[in-house]
Amino acid sequence: MPQPPDVTQAFRAWQEQSRLLERVQIGFIVGPPKTGTSWVTSTLHAHPNAVARGEGHLPTRLIPALGQAMQAYHNAQAGGPRQKDKPPAAWLTPDPSDTLLLARQACDRVFVRYLATLKPGAKERIMALLDKTPDNARHMDLLATIYPWGRFICVTRDVRDTAVSSWFHRKLLGETIPYATIDEFALAFAHDVWAPMMWLARRSARALGPHRYLEVAYEDYKARPAEQVERLLGFLGLPAEPDYVGACVSDADFRRQGGREPGIERASFFRKGAVGDWHNHLSERAAEQTLRHAHEILAQPFEPGSTENALPSQTCAV
Repeated sequence: MPQPPDVTQAFRAWQEQSRLLERVQIGFIVGPPKTGTSWVTSTLHAHPNAVARGEGHLPTRLIPALGQAMQAYHNAQAGGPRQKDKPPAAWLTPDPSDTLLLARQACDRVFVRYLATLKPGAKERIMALLDKTPDNARHMDLLATIYPWGRFICVTRDVRDTAVSSWFHRKLLGETIPYATIDEFALAFAHDVWAPMMWLARRSARALGPHRYLEVAYEDYKARPAEQVERLLGFLGLPAEPDYVGACVSDADFRRQGGREPGIERASFFRKGAVGDWHNHLSERAAEQTLRHAHEILAQPFEPGSTENALPSQTCAV
C-alpha cells in the first residue's frame, strides 16, 4: 500500500517551485489562430535556455473555474443565519485578492509541469518559459496582472491568408462550418476573430509598452527568419549567438515541420506554409472586403481604462 506523502515537505517544495518561477522570464505567445503561433513556439523551444509549450488556456478554463469555486464558497459563507443588516464576518469570506493569488498559484503549477517535460538537468539552464495559447490575445490584461514581469509575443499575419488557412484547418478537423463558401467564411473570420483579437492585443500593448509586448509578422519571418529570431531572443533576454539563432531557425523551418517544400499543399496541420496563398482561394471582391472589415475594426479607438471588449457585439461566430 503506498505511503501518504509528507504534506509539509510537499507543500514547502510546492512553494519553492513558485518562487523559482520568478527568476525565469515568463512569456505568452498569442495571436489569431493560424497566424504562426506554432512556428514561434517551435522556434523558442529549440533554444537551450527556453521551454515553450501549449496550450494552457489559463484565463479561459483554469482561472474562471477557480473564480466560480471561490464565489460559491463566499456565497455559502454569506448565506448563513444572521440579522438582516449585519454582513458576514470578514474573516469568514475570501476577498478578490485571495482569488487572484490562488489563480497565480494554479497557473504556476501548469508552468512547473512544462518544466517537468524537460530532460534531467535541463531545467537548471532555463531562462524563459512560455505558454502558447492564441486566444490569450483577448486576456493579456489579466495575465499581465498575475505575472507583472511577464512578456507577450503577438503573432500576426495577413488576415486573408489567415482566413484561408483557418478554413482548411477546420475542414481537416471535421468541424462544422456555418458558411457555404470560403469567401463567406473569410469575411466572418476577419470581423469576428482576427480583427477583434488584434485590436484587444494592441489595446493591452499600450499599457505594457515595448519592453513587454512584441509583435511579429509571419511574412517578415518568411522573408528574414534569422533577423526575426534575433528579435524574439533579444526581447526575452535569451542568448542570441549565431549557433543559437541557426538552431532555432532550423527547428522551426517548414521543411522540417511539414516534411516538404513550402507551397506544396497537403492535408495536415502544416498545410502549405506560403505567403499570399489567398490569391488562389478568395475572389477579388471577398479579398477586398475581408481586408476592409479588418481595417475598420482595427481603426476603432481604444477606450481608456476599459477592461471590457469595446467592440460591437459579434453575431457571426466562426
